[in-house]
Formats: sequence, structure tokens, C-alpha cells
Amino acid sequence: MTIKLTLPALAIVGIMACGQATAADSGTITFTGSILAAACTVNTGSVAQTIPMGTISGGSLGTTIGNIALPTNFTIVIDDCPDPTTNISIRFGGTANTADATILALTTGPAADFGVALFEADGATRINLNTDSAPQAVPDTGATLNFVAKLMKTSATPAAAGGYSAAATFSVIYN
Repeated sequence: MTIKLTLPALAIVGIMACGQATAADSGTITFTGSILAAACTVNTGSVAQTIPMGTISGGSLGTTIGNIALPTNFTIVIDDCPDPTTNISIRFGGTANTADATILALTTGPAADFGVALFEADGATRINLNTDSAPQAVPDTGATLNFVAKLMKTSATPAAAGGYSAAATFSVIYN
């Protein structure tokens, strides 16, 4: 027995086969993660700190935007992590400087002229506001995380004299 297929019939069969192979009107996206039994604890001595940065003459930074001074080390102590090793980052927040939104605004003092920039422990790698610091492995016994704050010039005008302060909030981010 011989089956004769005409050219139009073959074209229809071919189009139907192609349509089935390439057409999709739905799919699946799977989201995964993990839930910690408990969070690490921020040591009570790190919860509300005041870090003295020192005194500098207004003229010593000149009028160049981005000049920095008074590098000041500070720490955040983490205790009692639930897992043998937990990778965490710190995310700093606060009021952003109007001239440079990546650094803290001064809440008192010559606010238009300066801000406080935050850095990793190396003092060279900046941590922008609302951005995670580099992840660090913290054992279940805890660890001291080291950072650096620096006064940064944000205006080309000569600095006004006066005391200053800036406030940062922080959150522990689990990686």
C-alpha cells in the first residue's frame, strides 16, 4: 500500500511540528535559600558607640573635593553565631551627604563642607552607604569586625569651624 501526500499536506504537518517544539506559554522559576535557627548577636558594646575622630584645622584639607583626613578605626563585635562558621557582611545606613550620597552627612557642624566615608579594615576599600561590606567568616564563638571612618571634603569652599558629628546605623547581613 502506498500513501501519497501532497505538498500542501506536508507543509501543514511541518508547521505543526515546528510550532510544538518552540512554543511555550508557561514555565517554572524556583527560589531557594536557607533559614537560620538563630541570628548572630551584636555585642552590647557595639550597639551604640561614639567614636571620637579627633580635631583638624579647616584649612588642612584645602578646597579639593574628596580630600580625606582623620582615619579612625572602629569595630563591631559579633557574638554567638548559630553555625560553626557564618559568612556575614555589615550594611551601613544613615543620612546621606547631599554632595556625595555614598557617605554620611554631618548632622552637626560644617555639614555643607564634609561627610564621613566608611572603609573596610584596609582603609582603602570604600563601603558606600546602603551597600554590604565585604563578607567575613565569623565562627560560632564570634569575631571582631574592623572598619575605618574618614572625614571627607565634599565642597570646594573653605571649611567653616565647629564641632561635627555623623550617625550611622548598621545591619548584619547573612551571606
